[in-house]
Amino acid sequence: MNIFQKLFSIKPSLIRQDVILTPFLTLDLFRQSPDSEKTKGLLFEVLNEDKFSVIKTGVGINFVSDAVFYLRNTPCKRVYLIGSCGSVSSLDIGEIVVVEKAYAFESLTQTLNNDFSMEAIPADKKLFDNFMQLNKNNCRKADIATISSFYLEETNIFPFKQKDISGVDLESSGFYSASRYVGLSALAILYVTDIVNKKPFYRNLLPREKSLIRDCRSRAISLLCRYIRERSA
Repeated sequence: MNIFQKLFSIKPSLIRQDVILTPFLTLDLFRQSPDSEKTKGLLFEVLNEDKFSVIKTGVGINFVSDAVFYLRNTPCKRVYLIGSCGSVSSLDIGEIVVVEKAYAFESLTQTLNNDFSMEAIPADKKLFDNFMQLNKNNCRKADIATISSFYLEETNIFPFKQKDISGVDLESSGFYSASRYVGLSALAILYVTDIVNKKPFYRNLLPREKSLIRDCRSRAISLLCRYIRERSA
């Protein structure tokens, strides 16, 4: 058994050309067929559909970026991230966001030293333009900051306004960086679950907000799965 099979519990040759990564969503949310195979390795869970693979990575930049690195020696050509984000400006709970570029604010040490010189890493332009053209009425494009601390996101230490950043997450910049490093086309799609300093992630959600989040999560999954199926048809 090689390292990939140990970590993913599936042979690398069985991974599809299109791969969806999700930090925490249940794999059954992506299931297209009752006969689809689901496996669980040492680090990652995998659902293999006819047109794509879905990998549950665990939350955070390290797990997501490592999953991308290990995809290097598989048939994978395009990789997608689907997860959640918080709004810091104009985004509302229940909206779907396609990340045009992600600012790499993931270094806690640099953040505490007020060093925000890190670059913004873009999505694959062809994937981004094509997805937005087909789904412009169902989602918004936005720039996201990937951060390392829930505590610090509420202290106004980050230069969100100066850089026209709309939301924050824990994975997108590392996902784009790792994908660029291994030569995979990458696109991140997020749904908004909270508003920093106004409706924070740790508060109790109202029934309407719970419904909004469930709906936008389902719509985001449906849009992405349909996009992959249609482009591979």
